Amino acid sequence: MKCVVCKTSANEADNIIEDNWVPCFYEGDSEHGPVCPFCSGELLSVAPDGEFELKKKYKGKIVLHDTPEMLYEEEPTDDIVLGFILN
Repeated sequence: MKCVVCKTSANEADNIIEDNWVPCFYEGDSEHGPVCPFCSGELLSVAPDGEFELKKKYKGKIVLHDTPEMLYEEEPTDDIVLGFILN
């Protein structure tokens, strides 16, 4: 599982529960998630209905990586790939 804000990974279900990951939050009527403990502590608040929501000062200002294309895209690497040089 990856955080939709910072793309931090958590591999084990025990770590997700123990580390207090938030499974979902709302930005207006749109549901997003999951969110790691650091991002949830900084960006989310509890709404009157008890659900997590994005703080007002961050609405529309954060790129969320929760579409399948964005969530599972390959991370850039620092590997250098050299091809053949033909003279």
